[in-house]
Amino acid sequence: MTWDHWAAWADSVPRDPDAFTAYVANRFRKLAAGLPVKITGTLSLEVDAADNLRTLYLDSLLSNYQRRPDASPELVDDYVAKTVGMVRSSDPPVTRGSLRVVVRPKAYMVELRETLEGSSAVPVTASLAGDLIVMGASDLPTVIRMIDSRTLTRLQLSNDEAIARAKDNMRTDFKATLRMASRESRPGINMISGGPYESSLLAFPELWAGLAKKAGGNLLVAAPAADVVLFSDADSADAVVGFSHVTQATLIEAERPVSGTIFRWSAEGWIVLH
Repeated sequence: MTWDHWAAWADSVPRDPDAFTAYVANRFRKLAAGLPVKITGTLSLEVDAADNLRTLYLDSLLSNYQRRPDASPELVDDYVAKTVGMVRSSDPPVTRGSLRVVVRPKAYMVELRETLEGSSAVPVTASLAGDLIVMGASDLPTVIRMIDSRTLTRLQLSNDEAIARAKDNMRTDFKATLRMASRESRPGINMISGGPYESSLLAFPELWAGLAKKAGGNLLVAAPAADVVLFSDADSADAVVGFSHVTQATLIEAERPVSGTIFRWSAEGWIVLH
């Protein structure tokens, strides 16, 4: 195949993240008719796999196109075919040990309920603070799957029991994460990033007590992205303004945005600052 043919193929796949997300969603709809697919954010799709919603992240797929000028549309179609095969095959079942929590804006829950419209299923949720809510999920080898009441029936758990078990499954790792953050943090704005569950740290306000103490009892926290949590001491009005600016900038650039709300830590839970 000549370079001109490769270039024509490559140009048919958009490289802009939002356009790429829409392109992949359309390929799912074309190649897997009857399998509901919904865009939930930049480079983020949800596929309704009958009894659970599967979250798909397209970061790596887009990265392949950005790195390879010769990448053809067949790369997307191959990804779609493999994903559909996985969805329609027997996957590892959701177990009590695979339960996790994710922190999302309340608007996300509204969208999820719309996806479940026509079904008796309801999302697994718990309140948090401000515009954020805790949602139940399952950590599987290739995807994070949102869970709903149908999953709870199989696991013989109530909504509250599922959230409690999910948090128990994460608590040890999060304790270690925040202990390390406390040791390595410096005055000013600090970041915890790199994993798909970083924003879930806000579901554990009690684990932030050590960092709050180090900040003189005046700790600000924000989760602008699913994989980014920011925290800072708030020893002055300028510090709060600076933290707000960084939070908003991170939110704008996030591939999976969560919230621009800033929270102040307290022993009773998060207080919405603004």
